[in-house]
Amino acid sequence: MKMKTVGYNDVVAALKARGCCIGLVKEPKAYHKWKKLLAKEFDCPCVSKSTLADFAESPYRHHWNDERGVKKETASLSLGSAVDSRVLTPGEFARSYVCETINGRTNEGKERKAELEALGIENIPPEKWEVVMACAKVANEALSKEGLKLGKTFQSQVGMWVYMTELGGEELPCPVVVTGMIDICPDEGGKLLDLKTTSADPEDAAKLNFQIEDYHYGLQAALYLDMFALCTGEAREEFEFVFVGTAMPAMCRRVVMSGSLVDLYRRDYSVLLFRYTMAWKQKDWGSALLETVYYEPTRREASRYQRQFLDDMM
Repeated sequence: MKMKTVGYNDVVAALKARGCCIGLVKEPKAYHKWKKLLAKEFDCPCVSKSTLADFAESPYRHHWNDERGVKKETASLSLGSAVDSRVLTPGEFARSYVCETINGRTNEGKERKAELEALGIENIPPEKWEVVMACAKVANEALSKEGLKLGKTFQSQVGMWVYMTELGGEELPCPVVVTGMIDICPDEGGKLLDLKTTSADPEDAAKLNFQIEDYHYGLQAALYLDMFALCTGEAREEFEFVFVGTAMPAMCRRVVMSGSLVDLYRRDYSVLLFRYTMAWKQKDWGSALLETVYYEPTRREASRYQRQFLDDMM
């Protein structure tokens, strides 16, 4: 299924006419800016998988950060964004990233740094550039092995938007626009894929499973498959994560989430959507005052007390 490129006005028109929209986003950075615009346009929250995952961790902190525009930005996230761009939008990568050795202590270095920032270009130091290239290479090899080639057998940066007033036959506390971006959308087949960079060792499959749980990636799998079905009328059953390790040598492992497991996460995102829309409607995001808990010694501390007890008995 080949997708057409869509702009913001196309998304708004489609949501008002059909309640959903799917299409290629020419400038992926614009996709994130549209969330605030859509929330204002439809006078309702606009949420993504990341929104729901943050809300699940702490409603109060999520709302506090959202109101102030606070975003998570770490060196690992920056490197991951560069790898994603290299693999999924190589043309955009060539315009957005350079590899230069810049001495920020000299006037020349300061001027060059300011020039790149003004142009919206990120400079990646040579040692990090090597990592980005290695990660991109192994990711492309993994995709190629499955017959997936950008622009030939799969499309990337496929945006999805759904305007919801009810879920599972039950009315939501308020309407909500749900949005998602598919990294790898095969033209044919029964699955969708997402590219993930990780500091964990891909050789340790258990660690990747922990990451899927810790970062609520199951929510993404269920949400994206359901949104895709709503937008296209085509049901896909599996979701696959392509994990690329950022420690050299870069290694890659695919982790498939079957349809039976996806069903479990459908329940999770449904509950979170109801909770989120209720919080938005009532303007109640909880409090900074957390409940009191009783101190419980850690295993290390408990072990120390046990040793002390044995010493006292002797």
